[in-house]
Amino acid sequence: MTLKEIRKQARASLAPVKIKMAVIALIYFIFVAGSAILTLFGIGALFTYVFTPCLTMSFTIISINVVRKRPVAISNLGKGFGHFTTCFLLNLLNSLYIALWSLLFVVPGIIRSYAYSMSYFVLADNPKMSQSEVREESIHLMEGNKMRLFYLSLSMLPWLLLGVATGGILLFYALPYCQVVTAQFYETIKAEKAPPVYVPLEEVSA
Repeated sequence: MTLKEIRKQARASLAPVKIKMAVIALIYFIFVAGSAILTLFGIGALFTYVFTPCLTMSFTIISINVVRKRPVAISNLGKGFGHFTTCFLLNLLNSLYIALWSLLFVVPGIIRSYAYSMSYFVLADNPKMSQSEVREESIHLMEGNKMRLFYLSLSMLPWLLLGVATGGILLFYALPYCQVVTAQFYETIKAEKAPPVYVPLEEVSA
C-alpha cells in the first residue's frame, strides 16, 4: 500500500466516526496540554509521566478500532489505564533511550524515535508483552520503514498547522486524522512483515 493509499483508507475509516473522534481528541488534548502547562510550573510531572502515557495508549487503541471498523466509544479513553505499568515504563525508557541516542547528535535520536514509534500500537495488539518486547517489536516493524513514516509525517504536517492557524478549530479533526493515518500505517507494515503462509505440497496436490 502506498502512502497515498494509506491516507485515503484512513480518511474512509474516519468518516463515519469523525464527530465522535473530534470529541475524543478534545478530551485527550485538554488533559495532555493541561499537564504540559502544569509541568512548566513544576506541578504537572505526575500527569505528564504517569497519566499521559495511559491516555496515549487509549487514543492508540481507539485509532486501531477505527481502522478495523470496530465500535468507538468515548469511554475507551480509559482503556489505556489497564496497561498502567507497561505504559509508564515504556514511555520512561523510550524517552531515556532517545535522549541518550540524541547525545550522539540529533539525528541518531530522531532515528531512534522513529524506531520506537509503533510501540503503543504493538502493545495494543499484544497486551501481555513486556515493555522491552514491545520496543523490540516496534524496532523490527520499522526496519526499512522509517523514511516511509517520515514522509507520511510530512504529509500530515499541513493539517496540524492548519489546525493551529484556525485557533484550534480544525485541530480536533487533524489530531484524529493523523492518529488514524498512523494506525493505518501500522496495519500496513504489520501485514508486510508477516511471515508468508506456506501451503503443504500434499494439500496443493490434493
